[in-house]
Amino acid sequence: MTDKIKIETDNFKQIDESDAAIEQKLHELELLLAQTELDSEKIKYYKQRVDDTFDKSRLNRNIDIYQSLDDKTFLSADDRLDQLINLLAENPVDSTIIKKRKNTNWIKKIILIIIALLMITIGFTMIVLPAPPEFEMFTIYYFNRDDGVTLMDLISLLIIFGGVFLLITSMKRRTSDE
Repeated sequence: MTDKIKIETDNFKQIDESDAAIEQKLHELELLLAQTELDSEKIKYYKQRVDDTFDKSRLNRNIDIYQSLDDKTFLSADDRLDQLINLLAENPVDSTIIKKRKNTNWIKKIILIIIALLMITIGFTMIVLPAPPEFEMFTIYYFNRDDGVTLMDLISLLIIFGGVFLLITSMKRRTSDE
């Protein structure tokens, strides 16, 4: 147990030293940028590189943490449990975060249902209401000499089927999100 505490304190010392090194490098970067004149293209380029570097380091660190939890060959169950506790301590999850996520999921579902219902009603109105003659000129199948299934009717059916598909997928319960 004391070895584990020693390892953790060594990790904290390494984090503190790396933070100091990062601060020093950032200060050097600030001084260098203050001394040089850059055009807008160079500024955008450097800013994008810095953003990409931060994104990569954050993603790699998160992925490495989770992968080490999945690696069962090198860690005992107690070690994995300790790592999970540390991970939850670093990334707190509480009821307010879960409620916010559920609320945003409900809002997304409601918006999708509204869009689906609008698509279905628009499709039916396109079939029921008379269309201009420009759209009626392509008749696919004639019922009689004056009436038949037109290209506009088929497009309306596609819109209706798209609305029905959106309605079904938005009403389907997603257990991974909730």
